[in-house]
Amino acid sequence: MSLPPIAFLSTKRTTAYDDSGSEIIKTSGLPPSSPLYHPSNLPSYCRPRKTFDKVPPLGFFCVMKYLETISLMNRDAFLDAWPSPVPYRNAEEPDESDLLQLLIPHMHRQSRAVKWRYVDPRLWLTVIRVFWANTLPPTFRKYPLPLADPYLPYIQYIDPTPDFSLIVVLDLQKKKELTDESILSLRTLHQLAVLEISSTGVSNAGIAKLAEALRVDEEDGSARGTWRLRVLGLANTLVDTMVESSLRAFPLLSVVDLRDTRCKAPPVIHGWQQHDILVSDQHTDL
Repeated sequence: MSLPPIAFLSTKRTTAYDDSGSEIIKTSGLPPSSPLYHPSNLPSYCRPRKTFDKVPPLGFFCVMKYLETISLMNRDAFLDAWPSPVPYRNAEEPDESDLLQLLIPHMHRQSRAVKWRYVDPRLWLTVIRVFWANTLPPTFRKYPLPLADPYLPYIQYIDPTPDFSLIVVLDLQKKKELTDESILSLRTLHQLAVLEISSTGVSNAGIAKLAEALRVDEEDGSARGTWRLRVLGLANTLVDTMVESSLRAFPLLSVVDLRDTRCKAPPVIHGWQQHDILVSDQHTDL
């Protein structure tokens, strides 16, 4: 995949002095850590099985083979690789192999509880695309993923269909590393539906940059940028009433939280009702 991961790095400042006594200030980012689902980080009970008491079902081998090649695919190959979804059938007999449990060894057989931090996002994405969502355990309907995860770009390639849609929710509340400059890196999140950036240093300029990044690809006509944004949390940020012109650029934006900002009256945007915009003197949670 061509899209890089998104990272808002915390920095560490150190002070030193050279031979002449001049002060030297060095700023460095904290070293990235490998995700918990990386094989080297997995607890023993979460590691994939290498031996089986009986021959696994064919679907197990198909999924594992796909995971070996998925990172080598370009965008078109990735989209074309998905087969038509089929219903998932739970194991009916005690001695029958359970496909999901073979793929995720630590999944509880009865409750179907999963510790998602130990599950590769490519595996989750494959399962929810191969099987009908309404036939999978409810726990598969939500997958928490760090913003800096290297496989986040895969999700951005999945366009919604009448039968399938991914709703991406990003919570950067109180993230001081998010500024008017760094917010532009979010433009690659084409599936972003809910963005919570309250209590950050974002101002009108940052929202304007995100709005200016909304584009239509000249080659294939696809929308680029955060076109699907529906909910935006701006409480306790540096925006004021002038942010209205930028908010108009997001065609699906329906709810904006402007509490504890310099917006003392809701922006007037065509098609919006006042109750969709939370201003400083209103205290209704998103």
